[in-house]
Amino acid sequence: MIILSGSDSLLAQSILPLLREKTKVFAFDRTRGSINDPNFLSKLAEETKASIFINCEEMNNDEECAYKREEAYSINSFAAGEIAKVCNNFNIKLIHISSSFVYSGKENIPYSEADNADPQNVLGDSKLFGEKKIIESGCDHVILRFPQIYGKGNSFITDVLRDSTGSRLIQGQIISSLYSKDAASIIDSAIEKNISGTYNASNSGGSDIFEFFNYCNKLLEKYSGKNIIAKFTSVDYTDFLSASEPILYNDLNISKIETTLGIKLRSWQEALEEYMKDYHQFI
Repeated sequence: MIILSGSDSLLAQSILPLLREKTKVFAFDRTRGSINDPNFLSKLAEETKASIFINCEEMNNDEECAYKREEAYSINSFAAGEIAKVCNNFNIKLIHISSSFVYSGKENIPYSEADNADPQNVLGDSKLFGEKKIIESGCDHVILRFPQIYGKGNSFITDVLRDSTGSRLIQGQIISSLYSKDAASIIDSAIEKNISGTYNASNSGGSDIFEFFNYCNKLLEKYSGKNIIAKFTSVDYTDFLSASEPILYNDLNISKIETTLGIKLRSWQEALEEYMKDYHQFI
């Protein structure tokens, strides 16, 4: 039996079909129970006799986290700690989704797990605090530092491509990305291999943000058959107005997860093409 929180998330929609082919899953969202409530979590653990808890509930929009700091720390930090305590008490392995935003983005080399975590905004800081809570609990755990995830539904990609006024993108910004189907496969493999520890995971290769969204435009035109070109405006870092500190370099070194799981994560271009082929009609 597996417990999964955040059942309404993009990631959960991709991982649930994989899990349910193999085992029973109790999936819930905030309407069915709070991950901040230790009594609810303990009762759930006792009744389900679960062996794994996958925490997909999070606040992962950096600007929303900046505007709603208290809620961000409540969900990303303190709730993660409550889940970890319950997992430790009931001998449940915790698979927790963290963020690549725990890294500062000030170094122009792909970040590895050995690099110092130095978050620059509320999203990254609340995620790192959550990681510390999990480690302090003593529970068996897997912490996955994912970059921005996209899939069937609203994501950072749809936010930009649907913006009729033209999104403002930071000149020279390097991003990592992860298709929700690939994220789900990583979690599935992590369960199968019974790994523990902290891992970076993304589709292979960082990309300039303009390169990424220009490729989105190209693929959207290819698979929709329509000349739909989203417009972007180049903005210098110093002129980019945001409630959250932007991360200029967010490329990840993913060799640890690939070696541990014995997999090769596909490139961001391959993943993006499959996404556009399957879901262009929803953009």
